[in-house]
Amino acid sequence: MIGPLPHGSPAPDAVAPDGPLRSAGFDRTLPPGSAGKVGELRLVLGPRAGRTRLLESRCRVPFHVGRALHPQADWPELAHLLVTMPTGGFVQGDSVTMSAVALAGARVHLTSQSATRAYRCESATIRQQLVLEARGDSLLEWWPDPLIPYADTSIEQELRLIVDDGATVLAADCWLAGRIARGEVHQYARLGLLTLATRPHGTLLFRDAVRLEPVRQPQAVMGLLGRAVAVGSFFLVGPRVADLLSAPLTALLGRLLLGQAAASRLPDDVGLVVRVLAETPDDLRLVQREVLALARMVLFGRSAGHTYKP
Repeated sequence: MIGPLPHGSPAPDAVAPDGPLRSAGFDRTLPPGSAGKVGELRLVLGPRAGRTRLLESRCRVPFHVGRALHPQADWPELAHLLVTMPTGGFVQGDSVTMSAVALAGARVHLTSQSATRAYRCESATIRQQLVLEARGDSLLEWWPDPLIPYADTSIEQELRLIVDDGATVLAADCWLAGRIARGEVHQYARLGLLTLATRPHGTLLFRDAVRLEPVRQPQAVMGLLGRAVAVGSFFLVGPRVADLLSAPLTALLGRLLLGQAAASRLPDDVGLVVRVLAETPDDLRLVQREVLALARMVLFGRSAGHTYKP
């Protein structure tokens, strides 16, 4: 069965060397900035009547978000929101921005419907900016499925965390080496991942950057990132995170993936960062699920609940 093309891709007839579509300008993909190439998702969530509600929402392709759900009986104020991409993923020249603001008192869990796919880029780079802002004593979780960069894709992502002194942000940034089942491992052209965390007034808390270009790797090197094909970075920022979570988190990682995962304190003890170099996507998924479950229990005394899709 043939499904719909990713948004921004030419129709099959559009790439034919001759014909009426070529003369009409359908022989190439839309340039960056064109209609359908600039996506936006903006969410504002805050407490109302004992629960966290979606107060403001603005959506533009390729993003879509449903209504806030409250599935946990032991944590009724926690809102779950599912971010979907009906288009199937990113194509060359896409430029998208997603921002979520958790007001004081809010408890928010954001996740994705499935992995985010980044398709081959022949010319323009894919650009994505994610801005997560937690105010007051709020909790904001961003715990999506991994990014899958296809062969020859080029993607630049900026994850910006804006965190009040009393707020907590738990953010996952995971990716796979490609379509592993097809033998496509580290065949992307460029993968640039930048994470910045600041206070609302602009004080920098930390900066973390990953820049990978496999085509520039010397042939003498045995492999990229060793045997890892699934990489995860988890940024846990909050007033009690470093002191309360450091020891149990280190013990957890030792039990799950000894030698393949570790936790470090962030500057000035603003939180912890966890890095995972897993040999299978299932190993990464296990660590992602268990890290969030532990953080919820230690920091908020709550059960894991629907922390992550099985």
